[in-house]
Order: sequence, then C-alpha cells, then structure tokens
Amino acid sequence: MLKMENNSNCHSQADSKNLSSGINAFGTNIKLTAVIMASGHGKRFGSNKLLEEFRGKPLIESILSQLPKEDFAQVVVVSIYDEVLRIVEKFGYMGIKNNDTTDDTATTIKLGCENAEPESDGIMFFTGDQPLLKRETILSLINVFSHDMSRIVLPVCESKRGNPVIFPAALLEELSSLQQNGRGRDVIAAHKDLVAEVCFDRPEEFFDIDFKEDIRRAAAL
Repeated sequence: MLKMENNSNCHSQADSKNLSSGINAFGTNIKLTAVIMASGHGKRFGSNKLLEEFRGKPLIESILSQLPKEDFAQVVVVSIYDEVLRIVEKFGYMGIKNNDTTDDTATTIKLGCENAEPESDGIMFFTGDQPLLKRETILSLINVFSHDMSRIVLPVCESKRGNPVIFPAALLEELSSLQQNGRGRDVIAAHKDLVAEVCFDRPEEFFDIDFKEDIRRAAAL
C-alpha cells in the first residue's frame, strides 16, 4: 500500500458522490482500464496469501467481486500464480502471466500497461490483498478522475495515501519505463502537481494483508 502523508487538499468523499460519473455506465465514453497487481511473493505472509481463505473464498476473489465491471473498458489481472489466473478466468477478466521471479513490482506495472485497453484515458491500479475495499469507493475515485482526466487520483484516509490509484494516459509511458524495483509512487512523486486526493473515513477499506494474522483482523472488521 502507498503510505504517504496527506497534504490536506483533497476532495471529500461526499463531494465526489455529488458529481455525475464520467464512466460509460453513466452515459459518457471514458475508457478506463483496471489493473490488479497480483504478483507479490508473500514473503512476510509465508505463502500465497491471494489463495488464503477469507470469508469462505480465496482472498483474491474479494477484490474481483467488488469491481464495477461495467465501468471499465478492460480488467487485467497480472499474476505469477497459475491458480490465481484460473480464478480470474472464472470472472471473465484478462489474466496475464508474469514470468518474472524477482518480485519486481515494476514488471507487474509494465505488463498491466502493455495489456490495457488501447487508447485508455487512464489505468486504475489495484492491489490484490485489499479485501474490504468497496465498490462505492472505487466509483468515488472514478468520479473525480472523470472531471479532469489529466490528474492522478488516489484515496486518503487518516492522513495516509492508499490504493487504488488512477494514472492518466499521459503518464502510462512513464509507468511502462520504470526501472527495476520502481513503483507507482515514484511517478506520483515526480508529478505532485497532478495529484488529486479523495478523502475517506473508513480505514478498514484500505487495510491490506501482509501477515497471516491480518486475515483474522480483516475478517473481524
């Protein structure tokens, strides 16, 4: 998860809901690709956390089931795990095998960009281990992006930035050119003037799974 300090200049969640969405389901022609990054080695967790049971189903299914599919031109899941890609196929999304064995986030980002819907106005990057993220939160972020598609749109909760993050089309080449071990936060840091923060007050949605005990903690939230 991105964990940077908030600069306090952010849209409120309530304000974003008052905006008409600019996505296809609401009658406009924004082309947005969702990329779910599901290639982490889970070293701190000790095993493939994306297949760990969470509320009766594999963890990765939590985010897959919350995506507003009709609001994305393409949904891409990049993973090193064949088991995850088989689950992705059940949802009808595009699964991309990541053959990199170095746990390099930059490779996952590049594969996501390469397989995005052509001429996308932006890419919304998700992590696969954020099981409590709500559909309404995703739509709130899309709302803000729809009114200025040159911005980097990200959530802020309790003075911390988090995921998912929407990057505009103008920055996709830069994302695709990240050096080894580069991350989306590097691109954000290089374009601070483009950042649009959306404030939320539900920290549980931005809780990600790093350790086995986090599964129990998240299930209790």
